Amino acid sequence: MRNSFHQLAFRVSNPFSEDPRSVPDMIIHGFYKNSTTPTISEGFHATETIHVMPTQFSSPLEAFLWSGFLEG
Repeated sequence: MRNSFHQLAFRVSNPFSEDPRSVPDMIIHGFYKNSTTPTISEGFHATETIHVMPTQFSSPLEAFLWSGFLEG
């Protein structure tokens, strides 16, 4: 969930964003409240956790904005 809030804050504050609209916190909390993590017992061969971290930014400001929301 923390990553969702990070991505949202980055999108809203990024002047290069194509869609800077915000989403109410209630929507994000509701999504996570009503979702479950897939398991092997459901018939999947494997499950993986993917950590999102971009390696390229379009500007130094974009890199600064991204890393600024990682603290805390």
